[in-house]
Amino acid sequence: MKSADIETQCAEFNAKFPVGSAVSVRKDGGEIVNTTTRSAASVLSGHSAVIWLDGIDGISGYYLLDRVVGKAMPSLAASPARRGEL
Repeated sequence: MKSADIETQCAEFNAKFPVGSAVSVRKDGGEIVNTTTRSAASVLSGHSAVIWLDGIDGISGYYLLDRVVGKAMPSLAASPARRGEL
C-alpha cells in the first residue's frame, strides 16, 4: 500500500473514531475483543497504519488498523436475554 493510501486510511479512521472511542479488535486467533482507542491512528515507520489501544481484556499496545473491526460490540453479559428481560 502506498504511503498516501495509508495516511488516508488513518485520516478516515480518525474522523470516524476519535481518541477514547469504543472499538472491537480481532486478535491473532480470530477472537473479537472490545477495547478503546488511546491515540489517533498513525503511520508506523512509513508502512503500517496502527492504533494504540487501552489495556482491556488482554489488549494493550498498538494494533494494525486492519484489525480494528469497528465500534465495540455489545457484551453478551449485558444483553436483555442474559438478564432475563425478554
